[in-house]
Amino acid sequence: MKCYFAAPWFSPQQQVIHDKVLATIKSSHHTVFSPKEEIEVRPGDPPSKAALAFSMNCNAIGKSDFMVCVTDYKDVGTIWEAGYAYRANIPIIYYAETLGANRFNIMLAQSGILVVQTQEAL
Repeated sequence: MKCYFAAPWFSPQQQVIHDKVLATIKSSHHTVFSPKEEIEVRPGDPPSKAALAFSMNCNAIGKSDFMVCVTDYKDVGTIWEAGYAYRANIPIIYYAETLGANRFNIMLAQSGILVVQTQEAL
């Protein structure tokens, strides 16, 4: 199955969660599209690269069988990808390691098929 992996990687804490969740998905033998691995846009890159990344990501979401979405640190781009997947009827698994005993966001919870907090649960 094809998985679109939506997760931030812009701080050291985000990078740690990104890498371990990505490794977990890959270990389950799914084909994974990770925007960071496919086309990373950096400050100063030409606008055409951002447009290409946007197009590639939207296309990959549309071709995915499911999405794993990391909600830790509330990255707006990651949440946008989840909304796009929901609208395309792509099942979403939310990963919320830092949630603790807090309540998960209602809008996200209603759009997903599962909310997990650990690699083992994923």
